[in-house]
Amino acid sequence: MALSQTIRPTLYIGLGGTGREVLLRLRRRVFDVFGTATLPWTRFLYVDSDMCPVDTAFPEVDLRPGERVALFDEGTSATIEKVLRTPETFSFIHEWLDERTLADWFHRGLVSRVEVQHPISHGAMGVRGFGRLMFFLKFAEIESAVKNTLSALCQADTIVQTQYFRREHHLGDTYMAHPEPPMVQIVSSAAGGTGAGTLIDFAFFFRHLEATVCRLAGITSYVFLPNVYDSDAKSGPRAARGYANAYATLKELNHFCFRYFGDGVAGPTADFEVSWQERKPLKVMGPPVNVTHLFEMRNTSGVSLAPESRQELFSVLAEYLFLDATSDSFSSAVRSGASAVGPALAGMNFIDGKSGFHQAFSRRFAAFGLSKLEVPANTIRAACAAQLGADIAGYLLRESQDGAFKYDALEALTGATERRGDSQLF
Repeated sequence: MALSQTIRPTLYIGLGGTGREVLLRLRRRVFDVFGTATLPWTRFLYVDSDMCPVDTAFPEVDLRPGERVALFDEGTSATIEKVLRTPETFSFIHEWLDERTLADWFHRGLVSRVEVQHPISHGAMGVRGFGRLMFFLKFAEIESAVKNTLSALCQADTIVQTQYFRREHHLGDTYMAHPEPPMVQIVSSAAGGTGAGTLIDFAFFFRHLEATVCRLAGITSYVFLPNVYDSDAKSGPRAARGYANAYATLKELNHFCFRYFGDGVAGPTADFEVSWQERKPLKVMGPPVNVTHLFEMRNTSGVSLAPESRQELFSVLAEYLFLDATSDSFSSAVRSGASAVGPALAGMNFIDGKSGFHQAFSRRFAAFGLSKLEVPANTIRAACAAQLGADIAGYLLRESQDGAFKYDALEALTGATERRGDSQLF
């Protein structure tokens, strides 16, 4: 029997299309092994400005309505128009939606001062500012969904359900004398309008909740860089926006993760001043995340993935998150490693160049990789069962002189499948 293991409740946040892709792969992995898309100690929340139907052959793993927050709906275009036409009414938004940003939108023909010239039918159109604007407009809905999800993870019922599930699936005993503080894992792209536009606000929103509502075990973000989608910034308008979005997002992350006062003296991280709602200004202490793992298509040895192989990166992260949630030995090793490098990530580094210039920078960015040797027992077992079933069915349906036996056998199998809800199998 496995040793008693402390289980960490985890909330997975998927921002934009990339977040959705990774969450669906994670849920499919869980379903393949356990027959359910979620574990008692996990919750999912997918946030996007483009809630197009997900084309999946497995509806069992699709994200349910309660696990989705749509930043865009039928009234969003009208609300955006109102925000642009009446800045005095939405002063808390216009604190950051400055004239320079609006001038850029006007210049590019995205909006005019009196109406949305090209009504946004779906998505943030790759515009980082649109993504953040929709976050503000939907903040009340986001706040409610996040608080409800965190509350569910912190309930005492989570302990009972987790212990029962692990015993049922022979995963070993679980130590959860009290509901453990949940871990927050954010998956996003730095290139898209939704991910790049909402990542910073989401991270600081969780920091705010940690200080006022619910203690957290940590906040980790997994960010995909623009070369996952386009080889370079010259590949077209979308690529140019993606690289610009990523540059701005990473600069902001770096700024809020570390601030240097000079003369060898390190200052605290920069505070995040924001008003997500009218007349409710907040100052949230950084850093926004404990660590950000960066994903791209090239490694330090110069080996690159083909553009069409980006799905492999999504699958690698999904597999990592699956192992972290279900494998005691893997998750223990991950936590041990995080404890060892945590002080370094929280600290500073000074580089002495030939000119004597001192550069200080945040260490809250990390590369990512996963190497695994595995015998996929569940997959092999399922494939063998399917093949055995096909062979049995083929044998029974063959041409036979014993018609009575064939009839009786098919009757028995049909009755069994009807009881299981598979009446169309035979």
